[in-house]
Amino acid sequence: MAQANTTIIAISRQLGASSHAIADMVAEQLGLPLFDQEIINRAASAAGVEEDVIIAAESVPSLITRIVEHLGRHPLAMEPESLPATVLPNDLILTSSDYRYLIDSVVQQIAEQQSAVILGHGAAQTLADRPGVLRVFVLAPFESRVRRHVQQTNIPEEQARQEIRENDKSRAEFFRHYYDMDWLNARRYDLVLNTGRLSDRVVSDLIVQTARAHLGFEMPRPG
Repeated sequence: MAQANTTIIAISRQLGASSHAIADMVAEQLGLPLFDQEIINRAASAAGVEEDVIIAAESVPSLITRIVEHLGRHPLAMEPESLPATVLPNDLILTSSDYRYLIDSVVQQIAEQQSAVILGHGAAQTLADRPGVLRVFVLAPFESRVRRHVQQTNIPEEQARQEIRENDKSRAEFFRHYYDMDWLNARRYDLVLNTGRLSDRVVSDLIVQTARAHLGFEMPRPG
């Protein structure tokens, strides 16, 4: 396998598993930028649409009609300097699958240009065959996720339960539709960590240690 010029830590997660805090700590320890919302921003800017349109493309396929209707009011405006010219054909009538292709292209571009931590956006699957990528899945028991979600959002417990159930269902459908996979299949990841039993710090340390041992990632030198 060819040697990668960049190192990517691609973190997939369940809602309420403390993935954002963990990704922040991993990025800080490795001295790498963290990409999450920035991926949405870049894709929306390249396509000339609102960020909500890109976010919708990361949900269940039932939103296709809404996206196509929105497209009629926002024509494609690709910027050659921001993404490869072959990302999307100019005469294509876009659907949610095309927006997904655009998101994947942004993820691939980041991986080509620099080492980074990428949280979500299917990066672990988009970059699955690329050398120099550590695919991580962060999960936790349902009740543990409910407690965290309540603490983070200050919503009623029953609402938190419902939101997590709906989010789990949506992500399962998303990965089945776009990647033909069970998103909970541990064999699709290099490292699976349970934040119901391990602290955020322990989990982030394990990811960092694995990145250094498995990928040979060298920590940046001070100063």
